[in-house]
Amino acid sequence: MSDFGKRLRHYRLKTVDPNSDPPKPLTQEELAGLMGEMVSVHEKMISFWETGTRKISHRRRDLQIGLVKVLHTHGGIQTADEANGLLLLGRYDPLSAEECQDIDAKWLVAPPAISPTALQAVPPHGSLWQMVYAWLDAFFRWSDADDHARMSWAGMVIWSLGVVNGRLTTDHLLTVLTACLLWIAAIWLLVPALQWPLTPQPVLHHAVGRLLAGWFSLPLLLALFTRADGLVQTKHAQPRLLLLKFTGALVGFNLSVLLLLIVAAGWYYFMLPPLL
Repeated sequence: MSDFGKRLRHYRLKTVDPNSDPPKPLTQEELAGLMGEMVSVHEKMISFWETGTRKISHRRRDLQIGLVKVLHTHGGIQTADEANGLLLLGRYDPLSAEECQDIDAKWLVAPPAISPTALQAVPPHGSLWQMVYAWLDAFFRWSDADDHARMSWAGMVIWSLGVVNGRLTTDHLLTVLTACLLWIAAIWLLVPALQWPLTPQPVLHHAVGRLLAGWFSLPLLLALFTRADGLVQTKHAQPRLLLLKFTGALVGFNLSVLLLLIVAAGWYYFMLPPLL
């Protein structure tokens, strides 16, 4: 269990369940339910945070503030120093004046300086590095790394290799295989339309036929095989969710196709060597 997890469990057990009579400590399920009034969180995530199995992402400030707010509202965290102590244990930024005002107006005191570890954990905002880091963090789960792994580059490399090894399950292999097959299908369907000039007439018909086949089938397959974000999906929401995924895939795929066609046409009309 991490230091953050131990402190979180300590404050949760000090927090009073508002729905219990007589008063009892707040359970993980109740904590997730109270946080759910402000931000979506699954009850299993509370257990993951306390045991150190997972950590709150540094990008999810809404989860960090929601957690502190619930623990304070129901008596677990009493002061801003306690709240900042919990956040800094997880290498998160301390509360700003606006966040203090949102949680409790009495906490409007000068927040402590941001710890160097917190600054190192979050890349600069608005930069290309931030986008690259966010993608790598999502894949290698760097935000979940323990303090021991964070002590050196070698530790983070070992952690990353462990995450990759943990992903090599049957489900993940099937996901990778499906993604590869979709890419192969997309290339097979699109390449004829990029080989300008599209003459004679049979070549044009062949290219248009494949393009039209991919226009509908690839976004549909992508929607069917893509898992939605979130841990819970109700049967009632699944048809609507499938429609949203299909719409997003359709728009994204066809915008990409349009861009490729514009590039191929421009390449041809500027008399450059053939692309393919």
